[in-house]
Amino acid sequence: MYETSSESISSFMHWAAGRIAREVEENEAIEKETGVRNYQPDSVCARFYNEDDKIKAIQAVNYYRDEGMKTPDACKKFGICTSSYNRWRRQLGVPKYKRK
Repeated sequence: MYETSSESISSFMHWAAGRIAREVEENEAIEKETGVRNYQPDSVCARFYNEDDKIKAIQAVNYYRDEGMKTPDACKKFGICTSSYNRWRRQLGVPKYKRK
């Protein structure tokens, strides 16, 4: 059956409310894990990370890896490239990851 315009808008609003709620939960989880409220990782600004940001990113990726994620998935979830993760780990002298 075809939805009316108002039903279509209502469906979208319901979907949007659920999506926003999930996004808020994910952001709160990242804040709890990283201890930083306004951390906005993304590959565009990753090149401007300072040393502390890079260490936090490495720690966050390692946290997700402890949870069972593979490196590419953990990097993607945190918003950095796998190559950046490996390069920063080498540059900063962080030892290779070992699962706990």
